Parts: sequence; C-alpha cells; structure tokens
Amino acid sequence: MLDNSSEFEVGQKIYYLFATEKPLKTDGVRVRVLKRDDKAQGQITKMVYSSDYRLFKDQIYYYNDYVVMHEAGTYCMIIHAKNRLDKPLVVGDFKVK
Repeated sequence: MLDNSSEFEVGQKIYYLFATEKPLKTDGVRVRVLKRDDKAQGQITKMVYSSDYRLFKDQIYYYNDYVVMHEAGTYCMIIHAKNRLDKPLVVGDFKVK
C-alpha cells in the first residue's frame, strides 16, 4: 500500500485498502479475485477467491485485508456492497510473478 505496487510475488501477502469519502450504506462487502488469461486478450477465466465481510460501525469509510495468490498471472479484484451486487464499488488489476 505504501509503495502503490501492482506487481507481487507468488505466495506473498497482498495487502489492500478500499476507502471512500462517503460512508458505505451497507453492512458488508463482497471481495472477489478473478484470474485473467493473457493468451485470451485478458479475458476473465476463473474466480480464485470470493468472500463476504461484515462491516462494523467504525469501518463505514473503509475496508482492508490481504489475499495470497499461489499462481502467477494477471488478476482482477472487485469489491461490491453486499446490498448492491450488480454494481462494483471498485475494480483493480494486479500481477503475480
């Protein structure tokens, strides 16, 4: 987070922070990580991680955690409000080498 990196090593903890200026109007978020296929022009090929998290009263402006990828490739992280799964709050790509 401090160096704003988007490239990581296999097996490394990848810390992320999602922050918003306005309070989130939900009691939870869904975090998903999808793998992109570089041979198929970056199309998403599989979901590698998905989990729902409850937000506490002191977390209505942010959520932070980490994931670990055990396979090299290009990934896409998507965070949704649990009460609005049709529209992502944020989408970000990163690489694991």
